[in-house]
Formats: sequence, C-alpha cells, structure tokens
Amino acid sequence: MLLGPPFLAVPTVGYGGTERVVASLAAALPRLGWGVEVFASGHPETPIREPVDLACVDAGSERTHVAAALRALSAGRLSVDFIHDHTRTAALRAGLDGLRPMLTTVHNDVDEERRAVYRGVADNRLAFLSRAQAARYDRTDACVIPNGMEMADWPLHEGPRGEHLVFLGRLSREKGPHHAVDIAKNLGVPLIVAGGQDPAQQEFFSRELAPRLCGQDAVRWLGEVRGPDRWHLLARAGALVAPLAWDEPFGLVLLEAMACPQPLGVGAGRCVGPRGPAPRGTGGRASGVLGGADGPAVCQPV
Repeated sequence: MLLGPPFLAVPTVGYGGTERVVASLAAALPRLGWGVEVFASGHPETPIREPVDLACVDAGSERTHVAAALRALSAGRLSVDFIHDHTRTAALRAGLDGLRPMLTTVHNDVDEERRAVYRGVADNRLAFLSRAQAARYDRTDACVIPNGMEMADWPLHEGPRGEHLVFLGRLSREKGPHHAVDIAKNLGVPLIVAGGQDPAQQEFFSRELAPRLCGQDAVRWLGEVRGPDRWHLLARAGALVAPLAWDEPFGLVLLEAMACPQPLGVGAGRCVGPRGPAPRGTGGRASGVLGGADGPAVCQPV
C-alpha cells in the first residue's frame, strides 16, 4: 500500500512534489508485477476525497487520514503485505508499522518533533531523499533513495529558448521567490514567476513578495502552472532560478529542469549554492549560477 499525505490529490494537477512521487510509484510498480493499493486524497478509500484547501489543513488532518487507513487495515478492507508510508509522522505515531512491515520515506526536513519520532525507528525502516537530509536527522547510516520522475513526461527540448528566467514553486519564504525577483532585476533579465500563494505565509506574500511582483515591468506572475504546462514553461526559458533559503530535502523542480535539459540559476540557497552542496550526477546537462541576491558570483557545471 502506498500511503500518501491527505493535503492534495494523488495524482496532483499542480503543486505537490510528494504527491507526484506517489503517483509515479503507483504507475510504475504494477509494470514490475506488484499489486498496489493507493490510500491518498482523490482515491475511493480516502476520507478526504477532494484536494483539501491548504488554509484549512493542520496536523489533525493527517491524523484523521491515517486513522482511516488504520481502521481499513484492521477491518480487512485493505489486503496489503507492505506499507510504503509518505506521511510526515502520523503513520508511525498511529502504529501502522505494528500491523504490516512499513517503510517511511521522509519527504520533509528536520524539526524537533520529527527528530523525536524518528529517533526510535530503525535505520532500515526509514528512507531519506539525500545524504544531506539524512545527516540533518543524524541518520548517516540510513537508506537514501532519491526521488524519481517519469522521464516520458519530460521529453528532451532541442528548440529555441527565451532569454528570460523562470521561478517555479510555492510562493513561500523558504523557496525564495523574492530573491528570484531581486536576482532577475540585478541581472537585467525578465522573470516569469509560476507558483501559487502559500496560505500559511500571507504576511510574507503581502509585505515582501507582492510589492516586488507588482512593481516590476519585467516580472510576470502566472499563478500555479499545472501538468504539461510545467514542461513548456521550463523548456522554453533561458534558465530556472531557484534561490532556496532553507535546507531543501530534495528539490524535485531541479530534476524537472535538468530533464528538459535546462540551466539552473541558483542564488542565496542552501540546496545549491554558497550554503549547500551542488547536485551530482547531472551528466553535464545543466549548469549552475551560484551567488546571492546581488547577482551571480561563480559559474560552474553542476
């Protein structure tokens, strides 16, 4: 059973990296001969059958979601041999690992609550997305399985590109959209911002981001971009700018950009840039621009 989070539908039509990973696994595992049950929003067994307004979601929503899965398993309505858990900590707290063997993929970055929950879980019951993420949890011996993606959805683009930059992601402080606007301004290049507002960060949007979006002639805000439009947006841009301001657990949009392939412009970030390691294994298909909001400082392959 793939146990997804309750916050967005699986498969998602817009934002939702975890949901896209769960959907990819649900599509790929049957091709390898595995039977798959998906317990996530948008599927019949799920108590939350429609995408949930993120403004109304809290930790209780995940507990309710996992409790419904627990009841279904206990009552025999779900016949599964193994649980692949993609929730935050609710499945572990509810004891689903006592009903079936369970592997939890850790999609979120460290906080003290999660650290405390994971402390009592064996290394072979957790999968992290990167070695850096595992190290932040002090689990350097744990399994690391990077996120994957359906490459058929991201064909190689060999046509012309624009000269503009693209920011693609949630409009929250840690993703750095305000830095993206500043970088584009200082470089003197147009910027397309593609992302929906984060209901939990309305003050950030109103005070810091909205003035930048509205006060720049060279900045276009498209809102959330969905489905194949993500490929068209990335494939035709001059570069993706991803000025991450937090310890990004993985950063699926970076893979999406490299699949096009697409240059990566990263400033003021911690996943790539002065405060963190550059991604490996890109095969020379992308280049990175490392620097802060005042402009690029170093150019090198990543």
